[in-house]
Amino acid sequence: MRICLNGNDWLFSCFYADCGTFNMESGVDFRIGHLFENLPATVPGGVQLDLLNNGLIDDPFVGHNALLNEWAQHKNWKYVKKFTLPKEVLGRKARIEFAGVNFEANFYLNGRKLGNHKNIHTPAVFDVTNDLKEENELTVLLENIPEDETQIGRGTKCKYQDQRFAYAWDFCAQMVAVGIFRGVELVVSEKYEITDLFAQTDFVAGKWVLNLDLSTGSFDGVPTEITLEKDGKTVYNEKVTVCKNGNFVIEVENPELWYPNTYGEQALYTLKVRLFDGVAVADERTLSVGFRSLAYEKNEGAPEDSLPYTIVVNGKKIYSKGTIFLPFDQLLGRIDKGGYDEWFKMIKRANVNLIRLWGGGVFETDYFYQLCDKYGIMVWQDFMQSSSGLEGIPSVEPEFLEELTKSSVHIIKTVRNHVSTVTYCGGNELTSNTNLARKVPVDYDHKNIALLKSLVEAYDPRKQFIPTTPCGPNFDNQLDDESILNKTNHNVHGPWYYMGTTQHYSDNNRSRCQYHGEVGSDGMISYSSMKKFLNPETVKRTDLAWRIHGAWWWETIKRDVEAFGEKANDIRLDIHGSQLLQAEGLRYIIARSRGRAFCCSGSNIWQFNEPWPNVCCSSLVDYYRVPKMAYYALKKAYAPVFANLKYDSVCVPKGSELKAELHLSNLGNETYVEPVRVEIISGDEIVDACVYESGVAVNTDKKLADISFTPNIDGVFFIRLTYGNTVENYCFGTSETHVFAPLMEEKEVNLALSYQDGELTVKNVGENAAYFVSLEEIEHTGEFLIEDNYLCLLSGESRVLKCEGYREGNLKIENFTKGGSES
Repeated sequence: MRICLNGNDWLFSCFYADCGTFNMESGVDFRIGHLFENLPATVPGGVQLDLLNNGLIDDPFVGHNALLNEWAQHKNWKYVKKFTLPKEVLGRKARIEFAGVNFEANFYLNGRKLGNHKNIHTPAVFDVTNDLKEENELTVLLENIPEDETQIGRGTKCKYQDQRFAYAWDFCAQMVAVGIFRGVELVVSEKYEITDLFAQTDFVAGKWVLNLDLSTGSFDGVPTEITLEKDGKTVYNEKVTVCKNGNFVIEVENPELWYPNTYGEQALYTLKVRLFDGVAVADERTLSVGFRSLAYEKNEGAPEDSLPYTIVVNGKKIYSKGTIFLPFDQLLGRIDKGGYDEWFKMIKRANVNLIRLWGGGVFETDYFYQLCDKYGIMVWQDFMQSSSGLEGIPSVEPEFLEELTKSSVHIIKTVRNHVSTVTYCGGNELTSNTNLARKVPVDYDHKNIALLKSLVEAYDPRKQFIPTTPCGPNFDNQLDDESILNKTNHNVHGPWYYMGTTQHYSDNNRSRCQYHGEVGSDGMISYSSMKKFLNPETVKRTDLAWRIHGAWWWETIKRDVEAFGEKANDIRLDIHGSQLLQAEGLRYIIARSRGRAFCCSGSNIWQFNEPWPNVCCSSLVDYYRVPKMAYYALKKAYAPVFANLKYDSVCVPKGSELKAELHLSNLGNETYVEPVRVEIISGDEIVDACVYESGVAVNTDKKLADISFTPNIDGVFFIRLTYGNTVENYCFGTSETHVFAPLMEEKEVNLALSYQDGELTVKNVGENAAYFVSLEEIEHTGEFLIEDNYLCLLSGESRVLKCEGYREGNLKIENFTKGGSES
């Protein structure tokens, strides 16, 4: 029996350091050091959220309020819940489970101290068999948050398994979420209980099997029923007797298989395990199970000392179309199932098939992994540690290793039952040296990493464990002749920005890495999102709030002025320019990496989301779930079939010749035979067009044609690729300075919208071409999803786009050439 103790009937109090503990444990009825007592609180939630709901602070996500609210993590906090139990519960074996508390806390029930807990990634669990009464009072005393290393710190000094990123990172403020941020339950046990369950599928000796390891604690001879169902129909049912630790092998003939997103369907079965005490069910566990085989292969042409980076599912090589995920909200208690559902719709539609759970974040909920199973998103699970900027050597502090062991065992036992889990990783950017100019990734010999490796081998031995990301001889993607000749770019990181109108292309054309474990491009968010947390009357780069919200690291203005000229100094104009360069940069990175499949086996794009609203960041989707242009670029570049251009620069001076290669990359399930139409658009007219046949086999990148064009204009020109329902626009400029400046020349754009049966028709009814116009909600609901955006339409042209969540009168057109003004 599970009794939920969540709700809005908790009370919270604030104390100076240690005063709450003194009041609770002194034996004297003192009430000292309290700032306030017994205000309404909600669990799951957190101190900052409760302060906000009680009107004691202003929204810490707005302006520079985060600086004004740092005091919250330097106080003690008391949370109290009173609850009544039926008499039949008393005297039975029981425990209280706190799924997530940040950070160190002491727990009391009816005045007795249950214990202490200080690990954000593990549940706090306490036996309360002898403590329960009809009327109960549960108390949690939260200590002040300890100091820990920021992003620019030293890894060897890390002591805690905490909310690492919130100590200040380049995508969030220094603000640690304090409190009970996940659910609380009272678990009343029957005679028998399932203490551990591990289910994994495989294809062995020509048969599909489900291996089941089941533990019942200290009990022998427990009557047990095992059932496997698919869509309500029983596939397998057997009654067995379990002796403490049982192993069962279940054969299933011709099961429907689970594949990663874009490679097939995600068939899931329901496994039910029930323990019986006589005719009554004593305990029951239900899991979703997917049948798939899992293997790893070295990349084509990889050196002997390389790890196998290519994932093989059901005998099929999978190109990892990955991205990196952060907690969805810096105030952890604000994340709910509805939010997860909305995020995963966007993930699925972006053709992503792998997510890396970043080691500087927070271990996710089981519901997160259920959604990964459902949508075919493979999981690369970092263990919860990350480098710091000054030195990334992982900590070997005894206290840290003890807590790291606890969190890692909990992580493995949680994620190993999910068919989506494919890789474990020691942590983010851990190094073996202190040379900032030439970092060397840590290897299996380091004490910290050796410990984690032994845990994976003990609890989930068939999964891959890599020591850190990046890993191999090189930390970043070295492009010198020696590195390329000796193949020392294995799994590498960086860069995280658009490198310019020529270097970005030459560098990516030259890249020969085996895996891009972290790479990205940065860009600003929409003005409508920016206004939610900055004063729209004073939005400017010199504001303190601008720095707090990401621009101390991600400011793109210098890059943008170089590309667009002085008009980029207008923030509303620069938003479009900055997003264009982010999308352009990201598309080209992915194109060149997937074009080398399977010498290169994938990319993890930093980053899909952000837990804090930033004016500028490398996120593809902003904090408010508004996609940037880069989201749509990723969606196309990660599609099973991707037609793209390879070139040396977007700067093509007037009278010189553009030489480009037309490529088609097929990572789908069958040969692609549709033609690709190529149009060259100069000014507002199509000046040349040609159709090329494809016939590209699976897992093949094929050069379809050489494209050449000599512009005779002052301005920009486009090459448009159309294949199937996909349209890709490549923009080039003829000026050797401010190459994209003509895009910001003000001109009127007139588009008409019409909607019918889930399709939105966008038509250019004006005289001028529309470049990169976008459709945005006026009142953001987070429900509007469209298959493409940032459209380029010549006069008279139209596009028909599938969409969801359309509301009449709630869409506006953002015009690139008029600073985001509505038209």
